[in-house]
Amino acid sequence: MHSLDFLYDLIGQYGLYAVFLLALIEGDITLLLAGVLAHSGFFGEYSFARVLLWGTLGGCLSDNIAYLAGRGFRKSVREFRFYRASKPRIERLTTKFGSLTICDFQRLGKVLLVIVVLGIVAFYLVERLWLSKKVEEADPERLQEFEQAAQERLHDLRQEFQGHIPFKQQRHSKKKKALASKRGDADGD
Repeated sequence: MHSLDFLYDLIGQYGLYAVFLLALIEGDITLLLAGVLAHSGFFGEYSFARVLLWGTLGGCLSDNIAYLAGRGFRKSVREFRFYRASKPRIERLTTKFGSLTICDFQRLGKVLLVIVVLGIVAFYLVERLWLSKKVEEADPERLQEFEQAAQERLHDLRQEFQGHIPFKQQRHSKKKKALASKRGDADGD
């Protein structure tokens, strides 16, 4: 089994657990990379739904843990120098905006909605009007040349990784060879 095959099998078998655990720690990058893998069907059938489920569970659990930690340690946090320095400003904002202090939905929500809608429309238009024409205009023979060059480069990288990283299977075979050579030396003596 090639080293990259081993890695693919490992990620395929335990990848969703990793998505869950890594979403607990850093959700943004984890979900971005998991979404790319899910788009290619890396996690099997219903790949996107699985990543969505495990990523959402990890993110929700992380947020709840952070909330409970803040609630549980609220008295000790009040003793931190940072909190004491920012307390007057926090109190002014709370007095001025009330419960909207946490998230000012009056302005921020509308701005974010406009940004998201414009981003989706822009992505759709770029894909539909520009990228799809480029794909149609592409020369299939040229694309095959690029694919062949990429496959050769990946093969070279695989060989390079195998040369620098001793995987378990390689270490095991090296140990067998070393034992066989020692036995041969012992038998010859």
